[in-house]
This record gives sequence, structure tokens and C-alpha cells, in this order.
Amino acid sequence: MFNRRAFGWCCFVVALYWYLGLFRNALIDDAFINLLYARNILRTSTWGVFPGLTANSATSPLNTLLLAFVSWFVGPTVQASILTALTAFVFIAWFLLRISFHMFRVEKFGVLAFAALLMNPLLISTIGLESIAFVTLFVALVYLFLVERWYLLAVTIGLLILSRADGALLFLVVLVFIPTYRMRIKVSVIVMGCIAPWYLFSWLRLGSLIPDTFFIKTGQGSWGAWTFSNGAWMYFDRFPFQTVLSVCFLPLMALGISRRVSTVPVLRLIFMLGIVHYFGYSVLRVPPYHWYYTTEVVVVVLLGCFGLGVCSQYAGENTVLRQIIEGATVAGFLIPALGMFFFLASGEFRVREMPIHTNWAYHERYKEVGLWLKENTSGQGIELRGEIGSMAYYCDCFLLDAFSDRKWLAQYVSDRATRPGVLSWLFRVNFLFFTEETRLPTVLYQLVGSTSRSNSSVGFIKQWETMTNWVPAGLIVFSSY
Repeated sequence: MFNRRAFGWCCFVVALYWYLGLFRNALIDDAFINLLYARNILRTSTWGVFPGLTANSATSPLNTLLLAFVSWFVGPTVQASILTALTAFVFIAWFLLRISFHMFRVEKFGVLAFAALLMNPLLISTIGLESIAFVTLFVALVYLFLVERWYLLAVTIGLLILSRADGALLFLVVLVFIPTYRMRIKVSVIVMGCIAPWYLFSWLRLGSLIPDTFFIKTGQGSWGAWTFSNGAWMYFDRFPFQTVLSVCFLPLMALGISRRVSTVPVLRLIFMLGIVHYFGYSVLRVPPYHWYYTTEVVVVVLLGCFGLGVCSQYAGENTVLRQIIEGATVAGFLIPALGMFFFLASGEFRVREMPIHTNWAYHERYKEVGLWLKENTSGQGIELRGEIGSMAYYCDCFLLDAFSDRKWLAQYVSDRATRPGVLSWLFRVNFLFFTEETRLPTVLYQLVGSTSRSNSSVGFIKQWETMTNWVPAGLIVFSSY
């Protein structure tokens, strides 16, 4: 017997694969750091950027392992990133449909939320990173809270923390919303049991409970006047159309002031998750990398879509209100879809760079540089001042920076572990098993990304012009050390 729903899902997966494939030549540089880790897990069972040399700059152990698993079937290539994102989006769709049906007995508002996420410029710009897996678990958390499956919720929270450590902030919020003290204790125990094996491995084998990226990014501080707290305005200045499209559901959050909407427990939970995440990152004063805003974008979309659903339930016979809700629903479908269509059509459906990013060069240019380095360097160390992921992936050589070479970390730990106070003690405990990697090759060359051309013609071996919407005129210079 013909199953129309199964056929519909099959068509959906095919269309989704085609759509995600449009971005395969535009993955941001950090996506290739994840591919490097996946490749080295498969090659030498090494957790690091280089085969046989341990590092700890993979922010998301869960995403790295998932990517390695997919890579085992298709190879550690861009295809693995696309398929991982495809799988995540399928689960996002399923959970959103279940949330919508559970709340409203129709799937329309789940479809609306999924379309808004799929066509969101900021979220789609994170393909290859952990953000889409994080969103999958975030939506799963909302569904499991809604149906009160507390044990599965606890496992999901554990996976959320393993996908990004800031999932711990969301865990604290969820605990407040769990109805009984006894269940809070049970959920906490299950969460700790889920994350303990990884953190024990990380502490003993990788030398730190916290990935190196935490210290790298918090050490970077602001980008001039821009930090996470105000970074959205920076993106609006550089990518105005894409940024507005990313938060186009923000006006619908005004529904939150409605008494009927604001008293729905699951919507209050979503709102508080967004608030706590935003203030947590703002306190850290980290740079405004676009993927850090994924949680806020998802919160805006879910509150807007499901807030519309709650209002539709109570519209009753109020014809004007129902027409407003229906108009807002139609606009919610059309605005993201037409906006993304315009972005894709403007490049004739050949995407060279993500809608929102902070990369200095196109993927093709980084690939060109990496392949040249592969042909013209022979296992020697190259000091890097620039973006490492794509070039290291294609050159398969020793590009050394803070993400791949932990020499800086030894001095960093030494400086802070000798200071008085509780933080010094925490540093000593965290890095109790840290040992510096000593098998790195001697540095003979340097590779520098710059916007200055004042010294570009002095002593270089080769140089490449770069151009993106983020850095319209850049230069990569390769020279002797």
C-alpha cells in the first residue's frame, strides 16, 4: 500500500540534500578544523590537528565524533559535513512537527519554524560546525520537556553539553523548570553520568577538562568595540540584508507580552534559555563569532512561531485577529524563503561564501594555497598568523598556531597557576595532567594573512590576493622564517 507520508519524507530528504549541497564550496574555515580532527581520528586515532600529535582545540567532542562516524562511510570530506547537517535537519524537522502537534493538534507551526531555521542565513552559515547539532538537541530538549520525558531529557542535556560546553548554562535553566526536587536530582545524576566519561578522558588524556578554544577565545577579548553583547550591530553593518533576514521573526516576540502566551511553560522555558545564554556569553566578553548567536536565533524563531500558534488557539471567533495571525504565518513562510532565494539567485546559485561569516578568503583560494604548500613544503613547520582550517586540511602539513601547537598553553598555565586565590587552584587542578607536545617539527617558514601591502614585496616566496565580503582586500604571504 502506498504510504504518502513516507514518500513525502523521502522527497523532503532529497530536496534538503540538494539545498544544503548548494553551500558545499562555501564552508567557513572553522568547519575544516572539525574535518581535520575527524580525519586524524580515522587515520591514527589521534585527537588533534596533525596525525599522532595531540591537541584540544575541537570545541565540540560530540560533533567531532559524529563527523568522524559519517566520514568513516564517505571519507573526511565536505560531503561528510553536508550529510551530518542533513541528518541533523531531518531530526529538527521531526521534533518541530511533534512539538506543534502536541501543542496545537496541527503541524503547521512546526513546519513554519523549520522553514524559518532552514532558510536562516546565520544558521545555514554554520554548516560543518557544531551549531546545527546543538540546535537539534535544543529542539529535542524543548519537545521532551513538553511531553515530560524527564530521563530522555536528561540524556539530551548531557549530549547538549558535549556538543558545546555552554549547554551547561541551559541545564541550569531547565532544572528550575523541572517540577519536583526528587526529579531534579535524578536528572542531574543522569546528566553527570552522560558527560563524565568524556570529561575524564579529556582531563587525563588531553590535559584539560576545558578545550583550548575557551582560553583562546576569551583571551581574544573584543574586536575593537565589538563583543558578543553588541556584535549583532557589527554584522548588520557588514551584512545588513542577511542579518535582518536572520532575525526577521523578532517582531513576533512581541507576542511574549501577551498574558496567554507568556504563561505557557514551554515558551517561558525557551525565553529563559535565550536570556541566560545571551548574558552568559556577554559576561565572558568573547568576540562576536557569528555561530555564537545560534541559540538566540533559534529562541527568536521558536517563540515567534509557537507564539503565533498559541494566539491562534485563543483567537476564537475574532475574525480580525485570525486574519492577522494567518497573514503573519504566511509572511513567516515567505520572507525567509524569498530572502534566501534572492541571496542564492544573486550568485546564480553558485555560493562562493556563506551569507554571514568572518573569513578572509574564499574556500577556493584557501584550497589553492593549501595545495601549493603541499607541493612545495616537505614536512617542515610553518608558523601561521591567519585562519588555519582550510589551508591545513588541503596542505596536510604542519601549520602551527594556537589551535594546533600548544606551546603557548604551557606558559599560559604557568602564569596563572602561580597566582594567589581560588582561580589559581582551579587552574592547577584543570591542568594537572597537561604535558606539552614536543614532537612538532622545526619552524622554517611563516604564512601570514594581512590587509597591509607595505612590506608584501620584501623577502616573500609567494603571495596570494584574497577577497571576501568580510575582508574586501587581503593578502596571504608565504616567506622564510
